[in-house]
Amino acid sequence: MQPKLPLDEKEKAIADKLLKWWQEQQLVTDAQRQQLSDSLEERPGDWRQLSLYAFVVAVSCGVLAFISIFLDDKLLANLKRYFLLSDWAIFLITALVAFAIHYFAYRRQRQMGFTGLSTQVFYISGSLFTATAVTYFAYASGISKVHYPIGIAIAALVYFGTALKLRSVPVWAIGLLALSGWFAAETAWYSNAQGYFMGMNYPLRFLLWSALLGGICWLLPKFKLPKDFVQTTRVFTVLVAFTALWGMGVFGNYGEWERWQAVRQLSMVPWAIAATALSAVAVWAGMKLRETWLRDMGLIFLLINLYSRYFEYFWDHLNKGLFFLFLAASFWLVGRKAEQLWRQK
Repeated sequence: MQPKLPLDEKEKAIADKLLKWWQEQQLVTDAQRQQLSDSLEERPGDWRQLSLYAFVVAVSCGVLAFISIFLDDKLLANLKRYFLLSDWAIFLITALVAFAIHYFAYRRQRQMGFTGLSTQVFYISGSLFTATAVTYFAYASGISKVHYPIGIAIAALVYFGTALKLRSVPVWAIGLLALSGWFAAETAWYSNAQGYFMGMNYPLRFLLWSALLGGICWLLPKFKLPKDFVQTTRVFTVLVAFTALWGMGVFGNYGEWERWQAVRQLSMVPWAIAATALSAVAVWAGMKLRETWLRDMGLIFLLINLYSRYFEYFWDHLNKGLFFLFLAASFWLVGRKAEQLWRQK
């Protein structure tokens, strides 16, 4: 019996469409098309997609459990008192656990010959213990009292080093988050936790940060880093830029709630226009350069900006029934257009 190539539903639809086009162009005969079609079979279910959802839920629950435990001061105080643990002891224990998890995942990756989703879950779990270890190192060494952003910078360096050693994209992404957290903490430290740093609120600061990350993206290929790391940094940079511009479109350069409420939302229009324009440019560039992620991200933030303006300008001036009716109709139109584009492909 001739072996068949298993394909998921989407892959099978693309293959059938391709065979049909070949037949219409008389590149293959009817018999050849049938023979090629018979060599393919559709898998009963998309188990990879299901495993991805399951692992996302597992990581989310693990993060929530981790945060619940280590942010519960009463529980931590009881554990310290019961086991006679110092900050140095907790640092050593969590550091050893992080090393053990990463080592186990690395060995598992070597044995499997590829990095599966389950292995990445272990890497992310190890990263949570790494964060705890660095936090208690900052407590024990006194860094948290002298200059706490240093602890976040140390965590970012540890994550980047771990990612390079393990070739783990999720750990690299966590490193980028930690580095951005350091930037926020550092600017907050020098501004005494006020709303402004050198006259900039948080959205404007992160707009500047996205420009700095863009320079880093330009330099990364010179260090011969893995392409996945460079691509992840590019995606992260664009995400920070879009989010910062969206924040500017909503809050402007106001760092205090009272001052922001006292101004008219129309004063934020220039920032909103800039955010919309950047989204449109991203869509155009993504289509031109065949960068699907850039096109999709541009479309998503274009919709976010448009709907943000809708809420800002019409929430207080339109009947709530009509408000949600128009909202439902617009989402239906967006969904219908997206479905038509998908069917064309």
